[in-house]
Amino acid sequence: MASLITLTALPRSADAKPKALRRAHYVPGVLYGPQYATRSLQFENAGLQRILQQAGTSHLIQLSIDGQDGSELVLVREIQRHPVTRALLHVDLFRTQADVAIRLEVPIVHRGSAPAIAHGGYVNTLLDALEV
Repeated sequence: MASLITLTALPRSADAKPKALRRAHYVPGVLYGPQYATRSLQFENAGLQRILQQAGTSHLIQLSIDGQDGSELVLVREIQRHPVTRALLHVDLFRTQADVAIRLEVPIVHRGSAPAIAHGGYVNTLLDALEV
């Protein structure tokens, strides 16, 4: 089994404005899941960028929240980015349960080259992700 990716979050107060958080190099986010109260969180921008690049939306992430004992297993459900600068605006995390099945999309990664390319052919891929 691959090693778990670890992410640390800080609880976000209700009066914290997202624009002010982004200026301070934090990304606002939310953690939710079945039978679980929604929590507002904030993440360090540089650390979150690195984790999202490693995990994408199909790997489990071990989330530890400052001031809380233990950790949660989460999946990245949605990432919101600025349309021009591609800067992170907001991230949604989904809390998983070990005994409940979930559905997610796994990206297809093509490796190597097809023999037809050497003879002047083309490869046309119809899928770039599978729902599992």
